[in-house]
Amino acid sequence: MRRYYYVTPTSYLILIKTFAGMLDEKRGKIEKNIKKFERGLSQLEKAASAVAELQEKLTALIPVLEVKAANSAKM
Repeated sequence: MRRYYYVTPTSYLILIKTFAGMLDEKRGKIEKNIKKFERGLSQLEKAASAVAELQEKLTALIPVLEVKAANSAKM
């Protein structure tokens, strides 16, 4: 259409303001996602440590359970 598009100082400032607003919004979303993933990782670490602790208890109880099973089988 060969129309001229003039950039005035006001429209340029609006463009910069809009860009800054979008940038802040994106940074907020990214920070929110980072916090969410960090919380998830900490929960996974807690769960892994709990599982390791339960495995240790289970390996300690296996001989006791075998003795009790043998005693119950004799009855």
